Parts: sequence; C-alpha cells; structure tokens
Amino acid sequence: NWNLIGNPYLAFYDIRKMNYTAPIIIRDGYYDYMALSPIDDAYALHPLEAFFVQVPDQTESIEFSQTGQSTVPYVPETRSALRASMNRQVFNLRLTQEGKSDRSRVVLNPEAKGDYEVARDAAKWMSEEISSPQLYTLDNKGTKYAINELPTTTGIVPLGIRVGTDGLMTLALTGDPGSLRLYDKELKR
Repeated sequence: NWNLIGNPYLAFYDIRKMNYTAPIIIRDGYYDYMALSPIDDAYALHPLEAFFVQVPDQTESIEFSQTGQSTVPYVPETRSALRASMNRQVFNLRLTQEGKSDRSRVVLNPEAKGDYEVARDAAKWMSEEISSPQLYTLDNKGTKYAINELPTTTGIVPLGIRVGTDGLMTLALTGDPGSLRLYDKELKR
C-alpha cells in the first residue's frame, strides 16, 4: 500500500524535519527511483516534490515542520540525534557503470525483525531504463530491498544486481567495513 504525498512548501525541505522516520521513495531522474531514510539521509525535497511512502500502522499523519524549509537545495550532512541514539550499523553500497549508478543500504540493527518492516525497510523500485545498473539486497523470500534493516544475528546479506549493458562495473561501500567480505556465488570466491 503505497501513498503519494509531497512537499507542501514552495521551498526546499529537509526530510529529517518531518515527524516521520520510515523510508521514502523519490523519483531520481526520468527513469530511476531512490530510497531515502529520514534517519540516515540528508536530503532536501524540491518545492512541491512528491514522494512515495508506506505508512506504518502506528503513524496517523506526516507533518512538515516549517523549520525544514530552505531557499537552497542543500542540507548539512549531520548525524541526526535519533540515529545517534540508536544501536545501528549503516552500510551504503553503490554500483556504478559508465556514469550511471544505483545504491542500496544494509543496516544491522538488533531491534529489526528480519522480515519486511514498513517502518524500517524500503522495497527496491527497479529503473524503467534497462541499461541502468540496479543493486539491491534480498531476503530468504526473494524480496528485493533498496534499504534493508536486519538483525545482526545472521551475518549474511545476499546482494543482487541487474546489468543492462556489458562493461566495467564498480561496487563501492561507504561506512566502516569492519570484517565485511564479498563472496561471488558464481565464481565461488
């Protein structure tokens, strides 16, 4: 059950100023979509920009505080107070090919359940342009995630990609990699 809502202001708007913490999906260019988290991302919605949400059961409304308005499309990259108080490890992955890129996020959170949670996870919306590289994580049911919060007990997060063209691809990770390893199931290494 996706809902389309939007920035009600004729100004840029910092998504961290909404009284809403579940992920949102925005249109990124003409063919692509991007999942954002008001907890983890510093992003300014454009004036009247629409976005998609799945509203958690306990949420009755989404409010846009006037303090989130700005005349510039830039919001400072600061760690939110909410995120700082949480025991979560955030790993941002980016797949790049020939100037096009896609991203996915894995969050290790001891409070996550492991199944799709509207308040924490974001489904992967695939690009309509077949040549755009696509990166996502998977659960044991085959659900594709753009943002995937998992309990820290399993230690294994399957990644999936869709590649529309031949060529060199780069997979990059931001965040403290710790003891992360990438295992290629096809090459078995």
